[in-house]
Amino acid sequence: MSIPSVIGWKLNKVEIINESAMVIAISIC
Repeated sequence: MSIPSVIGWKLNKVEIINESAMVIAISIC
């Protein structure tokens, strides 16, 4: 794996975590 793809994969995981956290926060409210 090249470094740029690893960085993109990590950024993608962060986006997925942020989206799911927002969905959870909305469903709690």
